[in-house]
Amino acid sequence: MYPTDDGATPPGADTPAAKRPVIRFAAGLAALFCFYVALSGVWTFMGKISAHAGNAAGSTSIVLSVATGAGIASALVATLLGESRLRGLYLVGGLAVMAAAVALLLGGPGLVQFLVAAVLFKFAWTFVLPYLLSGLAALPGGSHTMNTANLMIGGGFALGPILAGVLSNSGDFTTMIVVDAVLLLVALVLAVVLCGGRLVLDHA
Repeated sequence: MYPTDDGATPPGADTPAAKRPVIRFAAGLAALFCFYVALSGVWTFMGKISAHAGNAAGSTSIVLSVATGAGIASALVATLLGESRLRGLYLVGGLAVMAAAVALLLGGPGLVQFLVAAVLFKFAWTFVLPYLLSGLAALPGGSHTMNTANLMIGGGFALGPILAGVLSNSGDFTTMIVVDAVLLLVALVLAVVLCGGRLVLDHA
């Protein structure tokens, strides 16, 4: 904000409205980081969670293949929907589904429960990501915004498996699952801030 001719700062330069884009930008980056820490941690240990629950390795591999297919399908769905005035609703709903899917992994899930959790998790993951990135891209900042977003993605991908490994070092995955579910709920709250508290936009 530039000063006026007499050197004074224009009225409203330090108003909350002037700071909102910065707050939304920070919230969006934090949401992206939490999202990637949680998803990379959970997905890295999906097979071990299933094995720990007593599911056969062959059955687990089939489930993970089905989940991967669900992820491809959800990416197609997001592409067909495109940019939408319901972006915030899709984003928050997808993160809620991811958190619920992670919670389904608690207690040593049987094969059917594991299948539901894995499919929901992977479907929501690839559905949410485009809307999270488009929410960030819509903010002022240009290439700087997306460069920083890439840093959050890389950092989250790197930290997630490390954190998950530390939390499950004893062979019990409960703490890891709870922490990652909480991270997704934190990402959900931050996503609401990113959307400016409005889950339905006036226009796409």
